[in-house]
Amino acid sequence: MLANFAKETISAGGTGNLTLSGAVDAAHISLNTAIGQNNSFWYLAEDGNNREIGVGHLSAATTLVRDQTHETLNGGTLDRMSPAALDLSTSATISIVAAAQTMITPHPGNFYPASGVQGMCSMGQGAEAGSSHNLFNNDLIFVPFWWACSKMVSEVTVKCLLSVATCVARIGIYTIALNGKPGYLLKEFTDVAEISLDSTGLKTAAPAAPFWLPGGFYYMAVIANTGSADLAGPQYAPAGLFMGLDSSGDRILSVYYDTTYGALPSGDMSGNTFIEHNSSPSFWLN
Repeated sequence: MLANFAKETISAGGTGNLTLSGAVDAAHISLNTAIGQNNSFWYLAEDGNNREIGVGHLSAATTLVRDQTHETLNGGTLDRMSPAALDLSTSATISIVAAAQTMITPHPGNFYPASGVQGMCSMGQGAEAGSSHNLFNNDLIFVPFWWACSKMVSEVTVKCLLSVATCVARIGIYTIALNGKPGYLLKEFTDVAEISLDSTGLKTAAPAAPFWLPGGFYYMAVIANTGSADLAGPQYAPAGLFMGLDSSGDRILSVYYDTTYGALPSGDMSGNTFIEHNSSPSFWLN
């Protein structure tokens, strides 16, 4: 929920629930007056130069429950990957805001084709005759997709069709840069534990903390430590994404970047050279 002019001081802080102590001045109103109890809203906590953005609700007129912490600025350090609730002092204020996390991500143009002519393509297999994607060791694979809703995401699932005894994988989600290439890492789902591909079936990973994913265009990314494992890929799923054709005339359904297996790179990827591929794995977000 959103509300105008809602901003309060607190009388008890810390890293857990906060005790609210009334509007900061006559130009503002209390959170309870603004939206009442048991309604979720985005809050901004300001404590000196430190900031916290999260989702919370009022369990009582003067009790703010911090349900999810999404972004912090603490001592000049910005944390969007795994932010922890700040240890707020009684000098902090709490307000209701429209956070950047709720905004729709614009589509800056065509998805990046490594070569060839740009055009409409399907997110299914190149020949739409198979339904798997073979992982290669140390290749970071990017698959573009349109996220049609704005909601909390707490896990990702892939389906292993061909297992390899020693194979593990890491999965994340990236922004799309202005040039259409993969941009920055938003979240690594496997920051707590890698996905093991030593057996077939569904494999699920949960990040250290759930996060809010606004509607828009993104890239899913996966990398394995060794080759030959197969992940299920989509079939007959036209998404109308602009990735173009490669030099052989095959549709580009994913691109990959040669790197070293490990934690997913968090810096801007848009300056790298990618290699096109005519198949892609499927990812299920929940």
